[in-house]
Amino acid sequence: GRTGGEEFMALVRVKDMKDAALLAETIRQSLATARIDAGGQPICVTVSIGIATSPATGANLDQMMSNADRALYKA
Repeated sequence: GRTGGEEFMALVRVKDMKDAALLAETIRQSLATARIDAGGQPICVTVSIGIATSPATGANLDQMMSNADRALYKA
């Protein structure tokens, strides 16, 4: 879902951080290679992704969003 002006969040169940990073890289590559037409002009799109993981039991969504936001700015 959209969380801010140009910020979106996806809550996804993954096995570990490695799987989360693989998913993020797949999204990044898909957007980087997409052909997007804007009024007859092709545009390139890039994305920076921040990742936060937590066990499903006891997960704190606000804390995860804060952690992902900090990771995003490092990206």
